[in-house]
Amino acid sequence: MMHGHEDHCDVLVVGGGAAGLVAARVAADALGSRGVVVLVERMTRPGAKLLLSGGGKCNVTHDASPDRLLEKGFGRTRERRFLRTACYAYTADDLRAFLAGYGVQTVVRADGKVFPASAMADDVLDALMSGVRHAGARVVTGTRVLELFDTGEGYLAGCGAVCFRTRKVILATGGISYGHTGSTGDGLDMARSLGHSIVSPGAALAPVFLKPLPGRSLAGKVLRGVVLHVTCGGKTVKAFGDILFTHKGVSGPAVLSLSRDVAELYGQGKDADVSIDLFPRLEHAGLEARLLDYTVAHGARQLSRFLGEESPLPAALVPFVCRRVELDGALRLAELQRSDRRRLVACLKRFLVGKVVSVPLAAGEVSSGGIPLQEIDPGTMASRISPGLYCCGELLDYAGEIGGFNLQAAFSTGWLAGTSAAASCQQDA
Repeated sequence: MMHGHEDHCDVLVVGGGAAGLVAARVAADALGSRGVVVLVERMTRPGAKLLLSGGGKCNVTHDASPDRLLEKGFGRTRERRFLRTACYAYTADDLRAFLAGYGVQTVVRADGKVFPASAMADDVLDALMSGVRHAGARVVTGTRVLELFDTGEGYLAGCGAVCFRTRKVILATGGISYGHTGSTGDGLDMARSLGHSIVSPGAALAPVFLKPLPGRSLAGKVLRGVVLHVTCGGKTVKAFGDILFTHKGVSGPAVLSLSRDVAELYGQGKDADVSIDLFPRLEHAGLEARLLDYTVAHGARQLSRFLGEESPLPAALVPFVCRRVELDGALRLAELQRSDRRRLVACLKRFLVGKVVSVPLAAGEVSSGGIPLQEIDPGTMASRISPGLYCCGELLDYAGEIGGFNLQAAFSTGWLAGTSAAASCQQDA
C-alpha cells in the first residue's frame, strides 16, 4: 500500500547509471516544456558504477562502426540482432560528439578502447549529468523505488515518503553485479511484478576461483598471449588473451571474456577443468620441432632456461611445469629423451591449473541474465508485456566483452528508450 506525497511526471526513469542518464536526457530534450521527466536514483549520487569503469579511467566505448562493434563485442547472435537498431540509433561517434560538446575530449587506444583524454571517469559523469540538467530533467537521489504498479492509465511508483504517478516508466536499474553501487536487482523485481519473466542472473566479466589455490608465488603473475581452455562434461570453451593469477584463481582479459560461458558450464553441476595453451600459435608437432631445433642449437642449456626464454611463462611458473612433467629444470636439453620432449610439449599445450570452484557474480563487472530479449521490442526498448514500460541497459539479458562494449550498449539502449518513451507521450497527447 502506497502512502506519502504524490508527485506527477510524464516519464519516470528508474536508475541513474549510464543507460538511465542518457534516457532521461533525451526524453527531456524531446518533450521540452510539454512534459516532465524525473530520474530517480537510490544512491546519493548517480553513476556510481560508471566511476569504476576502466579502473576509474572510464572506458566509455569502442572505436568501431555499429556492425563491427557488435561483431567484436557480443558473441551471441541473438544479442547482436537485438542491439543492432539501438547501436545504429546512437553510435560510438554520437557519444564522443556529445562528450566533446561538454568539454570532454576522448582518445582511442591501439586496441580500440575509448577513454576520456583526462583518464578520469568523473569527467564523463559530469558531462552526462550536465546534459540531464540542461535538458530539464529532474534528478531525485537517495530515493529507492520500492514498488511499481500498472494503473491502466500509467504507472504508480512507490518510494516511501513520495510516490510518482507517471505515464511512462523507463527501467534502467542495471544488473546485479557490484551491488555496492546500487545494482542489486531491484529492476528485475519490478519487471517481474509487471509480468516479465526473468533469466536468472549470472556472472560475466568475472574472475574464476580455482582449487587448488595458485599459491602466493604465482599471485600477480601474468601469462601473455595464451589460450584459456575450460572443459566440463565433454564440452570445451576457450578464449585467447592474457591471464592473471590471483590468490584465489585466475583473472585477466581471457578469463573475463570466458567467464560467462564458464559460469554456465559450471552451473550444470559437473567438474570443470581449467587449462592453458602456452603456445597457441604452434600445433603439437610444431612445438616439438621448435624444441628439437633449440636443442640442436643449444643442447648444453638447461630446460629451465628454454622455458624462461622461449615461452610466456613467468619465472615463478617454470618450476611448476618441470614438476608436472617430472623433469629437473637443471637438466640439459641434450639429455632429454624423445618421450621427455613429448611429455613436455603435451604439458605446454594444455597446462592444467586447477578446477573451477566458483565464478563469483558479485565480482563480475557486469551480469548476464535479466529480462529476456524477446520480451522487449528492439526498435523502441518498449516492453511487449506491459504497455508504457521501457527497459534498457544491463537490466536486459545480454553481456558483452571488455573494451567499452557494455557501456556503449547501455548508452544506445538508453537513448532508444528515452526517445521512444517521449515519442509515445507525444502520440498520446
